[in-house]
Amino acid sequence: MTETVSIIIPAFNVENEVERSVNSIIEQTYRDIEIIIINDGSTDRTLSIIERQALIDDRIKIINQENAGQSVARNKGIDVAIGRYIYFFDADDFLQKNAIFELVSNIKQNNTDVVTFNADAIDLNKKNQKPYVRHNVVGNKGVYSRNQFLYNNKWNLTPVWIYFFQRSFLLDHQIRFVEDIIYEDNMFYIEIMLHLKRISIVDKTLFFYQKREHSTITSLENYKFKLESL
Repeated sequence: MTETVSIIIPAFNVENEVERSVNSIIEQTYRDIEIIIINDGSTDRTLSIIERQALIDDRIKIINQENAGQSVARNKGIDVAIGRYIYFFDADDFLQKNAIFELVSNIKQNNTDVVTFNADAIDLNKKNQKPYVRHNVVGNKGVYSRNQFLYNNKWNLTPVWIYFFQRSFLLDHQIRFVEDIIYEDNMFYIEIMLHLKRISIVDKTLFFYQKREHSTITSLENYKFKLESL
């Protein structure tokens, strides 16, 4: 018997990327997933595209909200998720087809709170690919206490999409995203590390990060907003 993975996806004005990205979730070899897409007040064709995908795959659940940002959307996803595991995904990136299978297998085998893994960056045409996140894996097992992980790896491995969680870990410690800021992953990462007991590493590239011109970071990257967020 498999256990459900809740995949939480905020989506805001990603009409050119969302279909391919969500398809990389639909096509996962691990089938017991719920796909929670929070349409964050999109003004383009994003909603119509994901509604069409939901007609084809009943594992997709769509939540509509007025534009409130990724933190609000992700927190809403946490509130409605029913899976034993939670994974946060962005609507313009991609997963390897066996990624969720690898992560579930690892977290069950090692009985860890969190699993992390490698990621590559790709361009819009998927032609140029280069390492983006790499972990320093010490020893063969790849299982660490919080202190061992922080000692052996860079402190700022903060993107939330390179972590796969026991849902109970997030709920028991009331870990949520701080709202109305940018770089919210940084604060979320600190909360994870404050409460973490055991983390394991899958030393494989399971995720492809796609930069786009109008992403949250590029569109909000100005001095005033950074200062207010700080």
